[in-house]
Amino acid sequence: MQNPSNKPHPTPQKTRLPKTHSKKGKPHQFAFRNADNKKRGRNMKLVIVGGIRPDIINLSCLFQELQNKKIDFVFVWTGQHYSKNLSEIFFTELNVAPPKYMLNMPEGLGQGGQSGFVIKEIEEILLKEKPDAVISFSDANPCLAAITATKLGIKVIHLESGLRSNDFRMPEEKNRRIVDSISDLLFCPTRQAESNLWLENVHPKKIVVCGKLIIDVLKKHEQDIREAEKRIFGNDELGMLEKQDYIFTTLHRSENVQSKQNLQNILTGIGIISKKYDKPVLAYLHPRTITAINQYRIKKPENFGVYDPTGFFDFVALEKNAFMYIGDSGTCSEETTYFNIPSLITRPTTERPETVTDGTSVLVGKQDGTFNPETFANKTREALNKIPKKGLYKAGTANTITRTLKEKEEWIRDDKVMWDD
Repeated sequence: MQNPSNKPHPTPQKTRLPKTHSKKGKPHQFAFRNADNKKRGRNMKLVIVGGIRPDIINLSCLFQELQNKKIDFVFVWTGQHYSKNLSEIFFTELNVAPPKYMLNMPEGLGQGGQSGFVIKEIEEILLKEKPDAVISFSDANPCLAAITATKLGIKVIHLESGLRSNDFRMPEEKNRRIVDSISDLLFCPTRQAESNLWLENVHPKKIVVCGKLIIDVLKKHEQDIREAEKRIFGNDELGMLEKQDYIFTTLHRSENVQSKQNLQNILTGIGIISKKYDKPVLAYLHPRTITAINQYRIKKPENFGVYDPTGFFDFVALEKNAFMYIGDSGTCSEETTYFNIPSLITRPTTERPETVTDGTSVLVGKQDGTFNPETFANKTREALNKIPKKGLYKAGTANTITRTLKEKEEWIRDDKVMWDD
């Protein structure tokens, strides 16, 4: 693929990390890896950091591939999602071993508090574990462990790099750009993400297009999802819920739920659609969203059922068989495109544009980040008529990532930057 900017990539200056010892012969703190690892002759070692529900889900298949290829790793859980149904249940369902380190992020921290907690608390772990690289996933605050790693001279590997919404009201957009700018190896899910990095002058040798881990997860657990469908649909105890006979909703993004007007308009728009198509709403809401509804005393639409977050298999079974999805989840927009479920995304922009151009999603937010309930509802027909492009998402991402790590193991364990000889 050609450079989308139509300009040649600048020739990077050859730069090397400082020598591993000072003039007095004492090792620099940031340069412990190369000397220690070569001396011991051990395998490459990674520290992987996560802290929210999508991290466990997406990384579950990668963990298995790393074990298959005998790549040593340590999993650190920051605890940004502290609810049992937002974290603990997924470790059990997806057969993910408990993390070696549980940081237990305090509840109620704001963006600065969460970011500072991750950056500070991860340092002691990295100094103790002495990894060759730190893997940060996606764009939630746990990915900011990359800042500490790079300051310690540890290589940073970013999964789901290159995603861009170009909406700087989103904390996640700032995180994406920060972590991509300091990463040594960037795994992109799509060609569009790769192009975004080219436009930001990221060195081409650092970029690998690998696909989306969530597709590996959905493929691996097809049978588990089918079993969940059997439990849910046609079950008298669950009210005889029928396939394609309900609207499935999630809401969690701060720009939506921390604005009374936005939250009210979104719920009003959902209510209009529910009434027009005579479909009840199954709303699986983040605890923060439920708190906001109560705090703002927002009246919920008729036929609007609020449920606690559920396990992964039940969640996907409900999502896969809905009449429509309405919400602000980026992962759900990928999953609904994969399952060919019409989706209204309650945002003005998305970092996953393929779900709109080639998938089943329609954006319903105005460019200023607000919502008009009637206009929002009027886009339903557009979503219902969309047909996703065949072969948009393919499995095999975890294998591509781990194969690349093995191929680049010598470089990862060395102190050279990507373009050094």
